[in-house]
Amino acid sequence: RDLHRLIRRQRQMCIRDRVLIVTNKPTLGYFEPMDLQIETTREEYEETYLNNLKETFGTEFVTVPQKELLEKKMQAVNEEKAREIAQKWIKEAVAIRGTNEREVLRSAKLYLAMKELMDENDCGAITVEGFGWPPLGYDAAPSAGLPVSQLLTDGIAAATETLTDCLITQQLGLYITGSGGLLGDYNIDPFNNTAIVCHCEGTLKPYGDERRAPYIIRNLPFTPENKGGACVETHYPIGETVTVAKISMYKKKLSLFTGKTISGEELFPYWEDILGRNKVAIKTNAKALLENVDWKSFGNHRVVFFGDWREEFKGLAKLTGFEVVEKDK
Repeated sequence: RDLHRLIRRQRQMCIRDRVLIVTNKPTLGYFEPMDLQIETTREEYEETYLNNLKETFGTEFVTVPQKELLEKKMQAVNEEKAREIAQKWIKEAVAIRGTNEREVLRSAKLYLAMKELMDENDCGAITVEGFGWPPLGYDAAPSAGLPVSQLLTDGIAAATETLTDCLITQQLGLYITGSGGLLGDYNIDPFNNTAIVCHCEGTLKPYGDERRAPYIIRNLPFTPENKGGACVETHYPIGETVTVAKISMYKKKLSLFTGKTISGEELFPYWEDILGRNKVAIKTNAKALLENVDWKSFGNHRVVFFGDWREEFKGLAKLTGFEVVEKDK
């Protein structure tokens, strides 16, 4: 009964839900699907994807070009409001490294601009391109890492790199767990029997309640110090069970596995500076993950939720007609 109420709520909310995609490459953006995910043409992939999305959840994607966010909304942000947010971020941080107050302020302006653009387009979730990635243009734009982390902490599904499958997974996670989780590039380490998920964003409320994880404000990786806005290095709890999930809207599948968070510093030297700034190491059945990995269906990103939510995700998948693939079995 609880699952039926959950899916009814999901459908009711998603029928009203509009998701904002900020990209110059409509509809799904630059980073996904990867080439290996496209079976025929990108046009066919997007058509099938959007039809499945509409039929399953009633969700509509609204696309706007990057200039709407970066040249219009961001330039019009109230300076004092942005400064208040930047100061709050800095005050609550454990430390600030590789960036400065000016760059944090730029990310605060981007955060307010993203919220304004969402409101203007009547959208309840947002994903943006990977600002700072020169092939996309706007390489001088501030990192969206801190803005996306704050939106997730606010209880709003948000993602960088126009990772729409991750965004839909985050929305489901919000309804199931109360948290938008943390998305990231997915790495399997069979030598240490771990999986690593890393990016430069993630909720500061991993449990879906008011408990917060400590964080350091940093510069974007591979970006010079005091350039490119700011992102977070969140120190997530160790020894906690997590559920790692990813929707494939095109294939109508759901990938799942569980594990326990461990110390990354004990695995690798310079853990804080490798891969993305924000990451978790998960002790799990890495051999099974490697044998069952399906980059073609799920791409190279996953979403981590704190807690054992395997059965809840499986129940939701069953009610929506999605195939569940338990990667650790």
